[in-house]
Amino acid sequence: MPDLFSIPIFFILFRETIEAAIIVSVMIALIDKISASSPQFKAMSRQLKRQVWVGTLSGLLISLTIGVIFLVILFKYAVDIWAQAEALWEGVFSLLASIMVAVTAISMLKGSRMYERYSIKLAKKLGTISHTDDGITHATYTNVSGALFWLPFITMLREGLESVVFIGGVAMSEDGRSIPLAVICGILVGVGIGFLLHTGGSRLTLHWFFVISACFLLLIANGLFVKSIGHFEDYTWSKAINLEADDVGTGAFDPRINVWHFDCCSPEDKTQGWGIFNSILGWLNNASVFTVTFYCLFWIISSCLLIFMRFRENKLRANK
Repeated sequence: MPDLFSIPIFFILFRETIEAAIIVSVMIALIDKISASSPQFKAMSRQLKRQVWVGTLSGLLISLTIGVIFLVILFKYAVDIWAQAEALWEGVFSLLASIMVAVTAISMLKGSRMYERYSIKLAKKLGTISHTDDGITHATYTNVSGALFWLPFITMLREGLESVVFIGGVAMSEDGRSIPLAVICGILVGVGIGFLLHTGGSRLTLHWFFVISACFLLLIANGLFVKSIGHFEDYTWSKAINLEADDVGTGAFDPRINVWHFDCCSPEDKTQGWGIFNSILGWLNNASVFTVTFYCLFWIISSCLLIFMRFRENKLRANK
């Protein structure tokens, strides 16, 4: 399963798609709401909705084009340096992927408030519509129409490029076969959640969905973090004993810092399912003092950060 589906990439694409879907949903909903109360605005609502979709699709197309070029260049030039020190580069990219997934997890916790934030922002923009005896002025229509094009365009471009950078970082420590399905599923699920939200989905249900997803992502981030430590240790030990690059990670480990080593339960064995635990939790059948220590430190630091964020949020609410 890990060879065919990358869980970190799925959640990264899911989160970015959700934000883009929420913006489109908010814009369409506000156009419908204002159209219901303004006969002049109702006459142009179809054109304004078209602007939203044109901006969305334009941003998506440009970000996909840039993304494909970026990934092709990345993988083309990464192959040569990868072969020289595979364990070292796997450690670097696993660490980078861990940071990216952790950032995605933190932003997930704020996801349930995205709808309200964008609703307020767009309501202010559309609330400036001015009327004449003949209806809405041409200048006002031009301003609103432009806003309804540029906001989804810039959002799709930003989210798309963020996704490309995240995927590039994570993909260097993943099997290439696991990327396409994860990308497709992440986008489809994100679009589906956005559609449910647009049709009247429960904000409370969405809130808990984001919380559970964030917890799951933190598990993955910690797993990637521990894997990066393990790769750095493999690289250091291989240099100490003059091990060839192709033999790094084949069972050799530093006995001076080893905590446990099992001949079974290896994530490299594709027949027993341990690869799934490796992808989600970072499970390794070989653990050292450093991998265990940093695994615990990750949770301590993450917990302190989340407590601080919660405290600051409550303080800001109290001051309003």
